[in-house]
Amino acid sequence: MTSSTLWRGVALAFALIGCGTTPHEGAAAHTTLGGDVVARVGGIDIRTVLVGAVAADHRIAPPAALELLVDDAVAAKGAEARRLGDTADARFAQLAVLARATLAHIRAEARRAPPTDDEVRSMTAAHWLEVDVPETLVVVHSVARRPKPPDARAEAAAKAVAAAIAAAEVGATDADDFQARANAVPHAGVEVVTQLLQPFTVDGRVAAPGAPSGLYSKFAAGAAALVTPGETSGVVESEAGWHVIRLLARRPAISVAFDERRRLFAAEIYDRRTRDAVDALEATLRAREPVSRANGVDDLLNLAVPATSSGADPPALGTP
Repeated sequence: MTSSTLWRGVALAFALIGCGTTPHEGAAAHTTLGGDVVARVGGIDIRTVLVGAVAADHRIAPPAALELLVDDAVAAKGAEARRLGDTADARFAQLAVLARATLAHIRAEARRAPPTDDEVRSMTAAHWLEVDVPETLVVVHSVARRPKPPDARAEAAAKAVAAAIAAAEVGATDADDFQARANAVPHAGVEVVTQLLQPFTVDGRVAAPGAPSGLYSKFAAGAAALVTPGETSGVVESEAGWHVIRLLARRPAISVAFDERRRLFAAEIYDRRTRDAVDALEATLRAREPVSRANGVDDLLNLAVPATSSGADPPALGTP
């Protein structure tokens, strides 16, 4: 929301209160006002930038936009003369507009400078699946799980099962055959899990939306050591147990150019800047402006009846 839009909201708030003024009463005097001022109502200057904003917002010609602004200004002056700005509704409207003006100013400041390289890198880290996916591996594996709690004899049995699976996989032809051979190896007393994994990077990040946290680094390193699809590892130890891994595919990296990422992430970066600035300002203002709440505030709020205001934003300029 632009500052001009917010000012129009102030003018409209007064106009809606009602002052008995009929639009276009009397002839407009023509004189030199100076600078970019195109009209003046009392002490209210209407400038070209505001007329342009209204014309763009409402998709009307500038002369029509000027008339809307003059009508609002006339109504506002009438309300001012009758001291209608001192009513609760008017004070609330002014308070709301000023609060939104603060937010609008912060948003404008956030967009003043283009996204920095560090901001783009931060967004890339958060959205790497969309813009910067390194080479990924597709594997099927079988693991003889590490016993819990640790037990030397159980660990030896798990290692022996893993070695037997490695030997059985020598002639495996594909992923299905790999799983069938692994499941056929006797493993009494040892938990064995055989599965096809989602693609992952050499550093263990799972390349799938909503995937759980990364794989064990030792497992990922053992898989990354396999070069040719169809190649099968020996026994690879990780924190989970002892694995036998078969490489099914290596998928090439996909990377969006850095400047294109800057463009793609701009809106989110501006939103993040705005949120951070709002949070910082709110913390500062709350420390400076003490907030007091009445004892039994919940009971008092239960008695509140919105008799004069729905809490909604003021209607747009020109709303009947």
